[in-house]
Amino acid sequence: DRGVSAERLANTLSVDVSQIAKKMNLLDGICPEAVEIFKDRQFSVELGRVIRKMKPTRQVECAELMVSANNLTVAYAEALLVATSPSALVDGMRPRKVSGVTPE
Repeated sequence: DRGVSAERLANTLSVDVSQIAKKMNLLDGICPEAVEIFKDRQFSVELGRVIRKMKPTRQVECAELMVSANNLTVAYAEALLVATSPSALVDGMRPRKVSGVTPE
């Protein structure tokens, strides 16, 4: 926002520039209600990748489940994604198969 390039930030912080891009786009595609639930919580940038495959109402449900269980891991989010009905997924999205987890 202040005109510093992602490359310069990455060099200064000694991280890969792709990590800077992921963090800058962390909340893109996640509804404001779910963002509010996740506010003040620390979680992996990969969590957003899983949550944005869901429609907004399911995003909020999963965010509430994750916070109430105090489990903001990608593995838990993927399990919730597998348990999500196709009608609650963003068009064209399909959850990847998770070993030992079925929609039931």
